[in-house]
Amino acid sequence: MGTFSRLDAVNHMLLMSGEHIVNHLEDDSGVDTSVAEHILDETITSYVMRGLVNNSYYKKYQPNSQGYVYLPSDTLHAELCEPIWSKDRDQYVLASYKGSPPYLFNVTDHTADWTDKGGSDGILIMLITDLEWSDIETPMQRGIMSSAARDYQMITQGDHNVDKYLAQREVTYMSKGRASDITNKKRSFLGQDPGTFLASTRDYSFRDPRRRYR
Repeated sequence: MGTFSRLDAVNHMLLMSGEHIVNHLEDDSGVDTSVAEHILDETITSYVMRGLVNNSYYKKYQPNSQGYVYLPSDTLHAELCEPIWSKDRDQYVLASYKGSPPYLFNVTDHTADWTDKGGSDGILIMLITDLEWSDIETPMQRGIMSSAARDYQMITQGDHNVDKYLAQREVTYMSKGRASDITNKKRSFLGQDPGTFLASTRDYSFRDPRRRYR
């Protein structure tokens, strides 16, 4: 989905630090490119684990015969999206994930057994999964590149004047990336309820088509 390749991202990081760009990540691999790729991977994980339009989704899971709820291997975050009451703790259950392969863990009761919990059709879970660089939308790619370039420059060069310049670019491109992601999600608290939407727009022209032209 994204326009920029990993080579483009690494070269941007090298260029912002005043270093020579490379033609291939494999053939021209060295200490500089290895460090740049490592920082890029850390930055990608840092941003996608917050949830983007193409790695956040809701799904219902049925516990297996042992009561375990196994999650996708690339899970970065998991949480319950329905209230489940803990009789032992007298509070609602909080959940996370652990293990490899990852499975849903009941933090409140300190157990991985989800037998007889949730509805008959399963337990509703909100998942955030890892993303390949190529699957990230272009505006967010650009923001991640700016953030990674700033970190790389401070680690390798440590020039505070350059850091100020890169910080300004990071704010600009990350704002554009988040704005694009919000637009793609097409979610708004005003659009969830028809009454709220009408109250916010004050547009009742749908009742009489002629009103819109007055």
